[in-house]
Amino acid sequence: MSDGQVAAAVVVDDGKVLLIRRAVAEGRLSWQFPAGKVEPGESGEQAAAREAFEETGLVLRSVGSLGERVHPDTGRVMIYVAFECLSRCRVKVGTPALVGLHLRQKLILTAAVDDGLIGKNPCAAKSVTAPVPVSPKIVPWTMPVVASARAGLRPHYRPIVDVGAGCGARLGEIFGLSSEDFDFDSGWLTIRRQVKRVGSRMVFGLPKNDKERQVPLPESVSEAVQGHLAAFPPAPVTLPWEDPKLGDPVTVPLVFTTTLRTVLRQHVFAATAWHPAPRGAGVEVRRSNGLHALRHFYASVLLDAGENIKAVAEWLGHADAAFTLRVYAHLMPESPGRARRALDGLFRGPDGFDGPATAQRVRRSTDGQVTSGW
Repeated sequence: MSDGQVAAAVVVDDGKVLLIRRAVAEGRLSWQFPAGKVEPGESGEQAAAREAFEETGLVLRSVGSLGERVHPDTGRVMIYVAFECLSRCRVKVGTPALVGLHLRQKLILTAAVDDGLIGKNPCAAKSVTAPVPVSPKIVPWTMPVVASARAGLRPHYRPIVDVGAGCGARLGEIFGLSSEDFDFDSGWLTIRRQVKRVGSRMVFGLPKNDKERQVPLPESVSEAVQGHLAAFPPAPVTLPWEDPKLGDPVTVPLVFTTTLRTVLRQHVFAATAWHPAPRGAGVEVRRSNGLHALRHFYASVLLDAGENIKAVAEWLGHADAAFTLRVYAHLMPESPGRARRALDGLFRGPDGFDGPATAQRVRRSTDGQVTSGW
């Protein structure tokens, strides 16, 4: 087969669309994602579902294959998105899913034109208006909702909420934490690994974006974790590293495990422990209220306090601070106030102008430790 690229879409019944790209290289097919990768032993659809769950908390369900064909002359594998499949899905106007789908469909049809399968690309016609993205704004949980969700969990699971809401860690990263990752004296948490599923098996692996990171450890979270460790000592768990078949076995004393002291699985924990927990606070059980809501809460607290967006992005483990800004810019209410004060002072003259006010910082103790205030 000659080198080439094609695209396809995994479409789910609630209107969410995750677009994926398959490349042909050295006679082998591989799946590529803008924000992730396919793990050993995974299919493309399994990786798509996992990536979406880890990054957004959404649970994706494939509606089946969209079909493919091999061009008889070039050998290029062509995968087409069926329009009838799109019409059966409730994709909302202006969603990133629809914008991405239009772009990928245009690329697919361009490849079809290049291969002589069709004469013109209908997506490139002047009569076709490309959709404009309108991203919904994240509405973070309040502290009472977080506290109620925490109270709804079993005692040995409650510190998971503390780490998620107080350190911004992803669920797989929390499940992969070792007691050695906590520096209680200096107030830092090092996120070195995550627990994830590859195919049907659980493995250890690097955190999202293949990068370790350090996160400020608030005193309140430190106390909760230390109390948890005193009541529930770490459980040594051995899993392969990255690849369930070829990866070397690694043993980690995990801070959070099941009651049987085995590794926690994200989908099982979400269904059996997490989703029932927020009901006491009147929170609707839906995907946007999954465990990823704790990361949104974490970001909202820091940004509302005036923390630097680059620092927040680093602590969240985002590869790009611009992504963090796009997602959370509306949670920075003090920015207009600072602008008004700076401009008012300027136009009122030098006597009343001391320069633009600086952003309020997150409260820190004398040793530089960030405190959450709860």
